[in-house]
Amino acid sequence: MWHTEPKNDAWCEVHPAHSQLRILVFTALALASALSFSIQAAEVGERIPKKADRYVYMANIVRVIDGDTVVADIDLGFHTWRRDERLRLARINAPEPRGDTKEAGLAATEWLKNKVEGKRLIIRTAADKSGRDKRGKFGRYLVELYLDGRNLNDEMVQLGLAERTHY
Repeated sequence: MWHTEPKNDAWCEVHPAHSQLRILVFTALALASALSFSIQAAEVGERIPKKADRYVYMANIVRVIDGDTVVADIDLGFHTWRRDERLRLARINAPEPRGDTKEAGLAATEWLKNKVEGKRLIIRTAADKSGRDKRGKFGRYLVELYLDGRNLNDEMVQLGLAERTHY
């Protein structure tokens, strides 16, 4: 059965098989485009977020307080920000930059300052038992810092600038 379709502002006769072929070609192109996007995303390290990734944010590090505390402006998405939020680096404890550990504390603080201060990076908060962002004993969110795909918390431990700890 033939029907008419517009073609360049004029009407012409089109066989139904041709219409189905156009739909099939369009679908194939759409799938190919989606597959291409998936491959490109995988090449740059993107993936479908997992449950453990629920608390991942972009953050601008405003300043470094010491070797395990930073102040950040956190991008929550949809033009929503948390400004001047004090964040505690999760799972590590760096020496304090005063008292008996002053020299080691200043080294850890300086290393972290050189890596993150004034930069935009990824933070991932830990979840507490109720599923909320976990906070430390002074009310600071506990976070992992990621710069260029590297976990800076782990890097500080590997370099001897901090020790692993559990809260």
